[in-house]
Formats: sequence, structure tokens, C-alpha cells
Amino acid sequence: MNSATPEQLRILEHTVGVSNLKRRDWRKCTTLDRCYRNHYVASEGHHAMPQLLELERRGWMTRRDVPIPCGPDSAMFFVTAEGFEVLRAYQRVPPVQRELFAGRSG
Repeated sequence: MNSATPEQLRILEHTVGVSNLKRRDWRKCTTLDRCYRNHYVASEGHHAMPQLLELERRGWMTRRDVPIPCGPDSAMFFVTAEGFEVLRAYQRVPPVQRELFAGRSG
């Protein structure tokens, strides 16, 4: 598995509607289609845009343009199956070891 930064992992978590601090959020999110949601809307200048683009480059997220009500430059990002596996692997690591996991390569 490629390494993911803590910020990238937080973005993946936010996208599917779970929190690394609340393990109960994961009870229903056993597969990507059972998660609370799967979207993250951002536009140019958004603080997370560089990380979202990197996640897309890695194949962990995909995106498409969104309707005008969200803004003309907005895009909606979605976690892919590969990105969900990265997130699930991180979720299985005990909280005290997650910082070590987040930066590892493999």
C-alpha cells in the first residue's frame, strides 16, 4: 500500500462520513455503498483541494463537476474502492499506532 498522510486519511474519512475518533461510525460502513455518504465538494482555492487532487492522482478518489448551485468551479470527489481499502486498513490500526501507520510506505 502507498503511504497516506494524516490529512489525506482525514479527507477520506470525512468523505464517507466517519470519524477516526468514533469507532461506532464504522459499524455500518463495512462496504463503501453502506457508508453514510460518499462525496466531498470543493472548488479552486479550497484548503483541501491540493490533497483531493493528490488522492485523485493516486486513484483513491474520483471526481466530476457539480451543478451550478454549488458554484461554477466546484467539483464533487468520491472515494474509490481502492481508497476505501486504504481507509479500512487505517481504521483497523489501534488509535495509538495510527500516526506510525499514516506515514508508512509499502
